[in-house]
Amino acid sequence: MTFSKECREFRNSLGFTQATFGAIIGVSAITVRHWEAGLKIPREPTLKVFRDLQARGKEWFLVIPGHAKSVETYKQDKRKKLTRQ
Repeated sequence: MTFSKECREFRNSLGFTQATFGAIIGVSAITVRHWEAGLKIPREPTLKVFRDLQARGKEWFLVIPGHAKSVETYKQDKRKKLTRQ
């Protein structure tokens, strides 16, 4: 499966717009649109975030109350890990 199709299917399974999905990953809606159109692929750090979120699964976004806070916490944790390396 191509990354463009994988990205689109994952985002759709979450029920997010390109803008919301991009905000969670840390990119613009235009960037997500380019990924899904196959025009660009994410850089390695962004791809790692994508894979980490994908591994957590749809339930991580839908089951945890106040998932926006959970996503923000996740992003903060990732920043801390990246700065320690």
